[in-house]
Amino acid sequence: SLMSGTLTEPVRIYELAARSTVVDEFLDFSDLPRLAAILAPEKVEDGSVRVELVVSRADESVAVRGHLEAALGLQCQRCLGPMLFRLDHDFCWMLSETETRPGTLPSEFEPILLEDCRAEGIARGEGRDTTLKLAPLLEDELMLQVPFAPTHDEEACKATGDAFAARPVDGETAHPFAALAALRKNPD
Repeated sequence: SLMSGTLTEPVRIYELAARSTVVDEFLDFSDLPRLAAILAPEKVEDGSVRVELVVSRADESVAVRGHLEAALGLQCQRCLGPMLFRLDHDFCWMLSETETRPGTLPSEFEPILLEDCRAEGIARGEGRDTTLKLAPLLEDELMLQVPFAPTHDEEACKATGDAFAARPVDGETAHPFAALAALRKNPD
């Protein structure tokens, strides 16, 4: 069965698993505050992440197989201009009440302890009655995919030679090397 409204509201994760639930939804950047904080501000208003999930049972645990797609407006750390980062990412989680014995979990699965989720305030209730907010976990997954220092491809990047040196940042403060570049151009 296909669910909607599943990503931002707390869900009964074991019930979703028992029904083998498929989720295909868009999650707005506004629901992902940590991600939104690193995006170029003009991109935050209207952006979203496509989230596809298959939630199923795995013994006493809940298996989540997921796919995330988004176009993220970031700032190139070379030229400081805007750049689009296309994210296309598959992941697998195993949500459990107890630590999985080492070696028993297939390697593609990342173990997630519901106890930790309760400690973080994103899960409540006990056992089968546990409700879980998926958005913060999805946000963690997204954050891990965003490059720490994103840069354009060489061709697209404006950071070459003097263009880099003289480029003002946000139109207010000139680049620290701008003065140097100006001196080099006018050696009076």
